Amino acid sequence: MKKLMLILMLIILLHSACAEPVKLVISGNDIPLETVETYARERGIQIVLNEAEDTMDLVTEALTHKDNTDLYFLSTNIDQAYLYLRDRGYLMPIEEASLCAFAGAIEPSLYRELAADGRLCAVPYACIVQKTPLVDRSLWSEIGFAEGEYPRTWEEWARFLAREYPVIHNTHPDIYAFESDSSRAMLQQAQNQLYSCLRQGDADTDSLWNAFGEMLMWYRMIDWNQTFPNVETRKAQALFELLQEPFVHDDGKFDYMLLGMGQTSGRMRVSMNLMAINPNTTHAEDALALVGKMVEDMGPENKIVLLKDEASPVLDEEVSMNWAAAQQKLDAYARCIETETDLTRRKELELEAETYRQSEEEYYEKYRYRIGPEAVDRFKTAAERGYSVAYSSALTHEEAEILNRLRTELMQENITVGDYVEQLRRRWEADLLEGN
Repeated sequence: MKKLMLILMLIILLHSACAEPVKLVISGNDIPLETVETYARERGIQIVLNEAEDTMDLVTEALTHKDNTDLYFLSTNIDQAYLYLRDRGYLMPIEEASLCAFAGAIEPSLYRELAADGRLCAVPYACIVQKTPLVDRSLWSEIGFAEGEYPRTWEEWARFLAREYPVIHNTHPDIYAFESDSSRAMLQQAQNQLYSCLRQGDADTDSLWNAFGEMLMWYRMIDWNQTFPNVETRKAQALFELLQEPFVHDDGKFDYMLLGMGQTSGRMRVSMNLMAINPNTTHAEDALALVGKMVEDMGPENKIVLLKDEASPVLDEEVSMNWAAAQQKLDAYARCIETETDLTRRKELELEAETYRQSEEEYYEKYRYRIGPEAVDRFKTAAERGYSVAYSSALTHEEAEILNRLRTELMQENITVGDYVEQLRRRWEADLLEGN
């Protein structure tokens, strides 16, 4: 009997020694490869990547029970796949105490996106504030307006640029609306706001479309060539900015200008990168361990947006590193200029070096820190008006191309505002109906 037991133990040990390592199948987009590879080495497992540009293929696999994914990495930015999986019960409820505690500290408007039937089914590992309109406070006062009395909606903003801005530019020729041509970007932001309101059912659908139509009417009347300098000039000043992650570059010069649509209030639009687990996985422990590592390694910029009480500033280490690299490049320019014998080429190098120096100094002075305490406070105050999570087909490259063509047709007066609204409404209502 003892001999038999010994033989069985040897068989089990030999089988364990010869067994293949765990293979964790990870599917989705924006997969943080460096972190995943580090995790795999530490845990002694293999990672099989199934990176998909069109993650709706993952939904098809899940719905047809052909999905061998263990862990999903999905983005709310241009990704409807997460909604499909969440709302159809294809994600595993997460009950790990540390992850539930982390999720409990997340802003409520963001947490709602992570839960299905009251149970946590996804965990964010990164997020980003979408491009946000900002207004230069001092310039706004200079042109005669009271601080804080900014346009409240996209319709008011477009009306301001069409009617009032041309007069302002005539009396203040150095003040432009934007640093560069922001016409397409601003329309895209207005459309994203509209899509968000429609998806969340913030107001009567017809009133939202009517408000968007009014915005388009004024938008078409704006002389966009007048709103930004046609040539580079050091005197030019921009009244408005459109910045992604605006709190990263907040030196106190600007105010947040969260524009609503119609009767709806403006919100801070946020996209999240999420991790979720296939309920049919046989490697739940390994998948949960990777989710935990991603949360543990999360950067402070993400925490500032995600967490209710996070207010720790990010120091200027990255900017200082960039400045050190710039100094090295300037030193390299100096060496080249010193050894250059061709006078024409030397003058070209001197001009290049001076242009580069000015741009780097301006950047370093303007963005002395990435996120300072006052910037965090301003951001948190603005964010109290609420977050809106960015699920939007308008953000896909394909849809953006279609909308750009629509915009071109509108600005060339080949189609009317009514035509634009009708085509957009037909596309989006079908998309929203399918999403629900």
